[in-house]
This record gives sequence, structure tokens and C-alpha cells, in this order.
Amino acid sequence: MKVGFAVCVFVFMFASFFMERSAFSFETKDDVVAEAVKNFMIAQELDKLENAQRFAKEAESSVNAVAASQEDLEKVREENIQLVSNVSEVAPQRQDDGIPLSEAGEGDERDTQENVVIEREEPNPFSQTEDTDDFSEQKFVKGEMGLKAGYRMDYLRWNIAGNINGQNPDVLSELTWEDLQIFLLKGHGQLLFGGLVRVESMMDYGWINDGKNQDSDYNGNGRTLEYSRSNNETDNDDVMDLSFGAGLQFPIKSPINEELGADHLQLALLSGYSYHEQNLRITNGFQSIPANGPFGGLNSTYQTRWDGPWVGMELYGEKDKMRGLARVEYHWFDYYAHADWNLRTDLAHPKSYEHETDGKGISVLLDGGYQLSRNWTFDLNADIKVWNAGPGIDRTFASSGATAETRLNEVEWLSYAVTGGLTYHFPN
Repeated sequence: MKVGFAVCVFVFMFASFFMERSAFSFETKDDVVAEAVKNFMIAQELDKLENAQRFAKEAESSVNAVAASQEDLEKVREENIQLVSNVSEVAPQRQDDGIPLSEAGEGDERDTQENVVIEREEPNPFSQTEDTDDFSEQKFVKGEMGLKAGYRMDYLRWNIAGNINGQNPDVLSELTWEDLQIFLLKGHGQLLFGGLVRVESMMDYGWINDGKNQDSDYNGNGRTLEYSRSNNETDNDDVMDLSFGAGLQFPIKSPINEELGADHLQLALLSGYSYHEQNLRITNGFQSIPANGPFGGLNSTYQTRWDGPWVGMELYGEKDKMRGLARVEYHWFDYYAHADWNLRTDLAHPKSYEHETDGKGISVLLDGGYQLSRNWTFDLNADIKVWNAGPGIDRTFASSGATAETRLNEVEWLSYAVTGGLTYHFPN
């Protein structure tokens, strides 16, 4: 029984000890779980706090950026307002001066949109070049027309031989007109199609105010044994010139632009046809060889015609309000002239003789212009001609009806002209 009691006591003590240990274990696990849950929640709160701080910093940066953009936008708006004000003071506002973009308003989905004006350079009204790469903004046809007045000096000389072979003697008779002083009116027009194809025309008319004439006859070769010479005057007659041309015009972009100091440089290759007249009258005769002095009744005429094709090249440049060109033409021409020697009773009238030949010549034109206004320029040019005709026919008509031919040795024409005036350039 004591043994049983002892066993019972042992069992009870063991059970008590086991229960106490179990309770301690359970309490310890609950605390650990609670602590873990607590730490997890704290970590979540810390993450939320860090995210919130980061979001706050980003929001602050965005606010600052928006504020800066608003400042910049206000500055741009003020500058545009000032620019429009300045332009309005200079000239009326034109629709094609810029491309305004609409200003962003409230509720616009875009953050900001500046009121931008795209400015275009004002085109040069007298330019032969295109001022923009947008061909659609240029007129297909550009043109100009001008009128000039000035002074021209002519020299003309021809001589004939004693027979058709150029002999007996080699120079039988020679006539020279020099210092022909001519008041000249000159008009021109030009069209440019698509900035490439060019068509042009020119006409001038001149009044001969004064001039000298010499008529010499020889019996020996090399202008020797001169047996007759008269020194006479030429006035109260006229000259006329016509020219038509067409060709292609190209822009030049090379180091030569800088060397010539030109903003725009263009080369034109041209060809055309020209016609020229000189109506010359010989008056106030004076016989030098033999020395018989003045003689009356002299009123002879000599009328020339030069016509034929030509080819040419022109170099054109612009710099600010200045423009200039240099032009060279090479001419092939037929020459025809007829005369009325009014004091020669042995010759027919009104045609005493005629000349037929052909030849070649060079014409050089230099021109400078200054822009006076948007569509007007003042131009000053110099024109030089050096034309020569080779051997041809001198055909003489006698009063009896007979005809005789001899050799026309040569015809030489030199001309120098300076003119100035206004040119109107049609708006682009």
C-alpha cells in the first residue's frame, strides 16, 4: 500500500511537472508568434512611410518643374508679345509673315504649348534667285521691265577695191564715220519661268546729234596716191536696235561666291536674234583734196542693216541692296547697206549702190543696280560692240541702167554706250 501510495505521489508529481512544462512551452510559442506579427506590421508601416516620403519628394520635384515651365512660358509669351509689337510698328501685319500656333488653354490635355511664331526672311523683290526652298510659296513667273536713257558713240568704216578680185588698187575708195554722238532711249523686258527658263527682249532708239564723215579715193595700193578727200558732217539721223533671247538660268554655289562677295550668284546661257539699223546722212561738204573748200548741196545717205543669231553667257550676282551682271554675246550677222549719192549725176537715185556681206561680232554688257524700294531699282550700264564683216559685194547702179560689181573689202562697226534708268520688278 505504501508502495502504491508512493507510485501515486510520483505519478502526480510527474504529471504536475509535465503540465507546467507544457504550459510554459505554449506560452513561449504564443509570445514568439505575437512578436513576429508585430514586427511584420511595423515593417509594413516603415515601407509605407518610405514610399510616402519618396512620393512626396517626387511630387515636390514635379511641382517645381511645373513652376519653372510656367515661368519659362510667361517669358516666352512676353517676348512674343514684344516681337509682335515691334513688327507692327515697322509694317502692317501680313498673314504670310508667320505661322501662329494656337495657345494652350485651360483643360487642355497637353501640359504646356507655347505660342510660337515661325518667321520667314523677307524675299528680295528684285532677286532673280529663289529665296526659299519651298517652291510652292514662289510665283511660277517672275518678271521685270525697265527704261533707260543715255549717250552712245559710234564708229563705222568700209572700203572697196578696184575690181572683184580686190586689186587695181586694193583700196579704191574708203568712207569713215567717227564721233557719231547719239542720244539713246533703251527699254528691256524679262520673264523667268520656274526659276529656270528665261525669255527677254530689248529695243533702243537713238538720235544722231553730231558726227564726222570722210570720203577718200586712191589710185595706188595701200591707200596711196590719194586724189580726192572730202570732210563732211553727219547729223539729224537715227539708229535702232532690237534683240530677242531665251535660255536657261542656273544658281551657282561655289567658293567663287565668297571671292566675288555675292549672296546669290547665277549663270545664264542664252541665244537669240538681233537686228540693227544705222541711218546716216552726209551734209556740209568740204573738199580737202584738192583744196577746193566748202561745197553746197551735199545731202547723201548711207543706210545699214545688221541682223542674225547670237549666243551669250551672263553672270549675275546680288549683295544686300546691290546687284550686278556681266554679259558677253557672240553674233553672226548678214550685212546689207544701200546709198544715195545725191550729187553724182552718173549714178541712179534713190539707190546709187548697195553692199552685201556677212561677219561676226562681240557685244559686252556691264550693269549695276541699286534697290530704291521694294519693286524699283536704279540701273547703270555700259555696252560695247566690236563687229567686223569680211569680203563681200559692192554693186553700183548707173543712171543709164547699167550695173557694175567690185569687191567690198571690209566693214567695221564700233559702238560704246552708257545708259541709266529705272527697272520695275514685278512682285514675287
